[in-house]
Amino acid sequence: VITGVGSETLLISGHGTFSDKNAGTGKTVTVSDVTTLIKSDGTGDWRNYNLVSSGGMTTSADITQAALTVTANAVTKTYDSTLTASGAGTAGALAGAGDVVNNVGQQAFLDKNAGTGKTVRASGVTIKDASNADMTGNYTISYVDNTTSTINKAQLSAALVGSIQKEY
Repeated sequence: VITGVGSETLLISGHGTFSDKNAGTGKTVTVSDVTTLIKSDGTGDWRNYNLVSSGGMTTSADITQAALTVTANAVTKTYDSTLTASGAGTAGALAGAGDVVNNVGQQAFLDKNAGTGKTVRASGVTIKDASNADMTGNYTISYVDNTTSTINKAQLSAALVGSIQKEY
């Protein structure tokens, strides 16, 4: 946005390049190839202005974190008195070019007791780019629980020990 004569406001069109690709606020943006002036309110004549500089302008802008959803997968196991759950969550599409899931994380039951409809939660996913730099901070990771998992009852064997006696 450029302020013109009086209260006139002009919009410019061109290309901008951020100083780096990572999420953050107040990032430097270098504007180049400015080619068009447009009256922002649709009134007046933008042709009353001559664009003097077509490059080298800087401004600042924000890069927001991309949303990433990781969904826990269903698990079936036999009761073992722990919260451990095999497997890892499934990550949605990554936003950054060349970004990959570096650590698939882990899953855990929220309750160790036998039953159906048990909740499993994924956690610990990390993201790297093609140069192996940590990109996890560029994502807001949301974890979606799986509520259809099962912990089967463990088999228990019992045996009588010692001599059996009964009084008449």
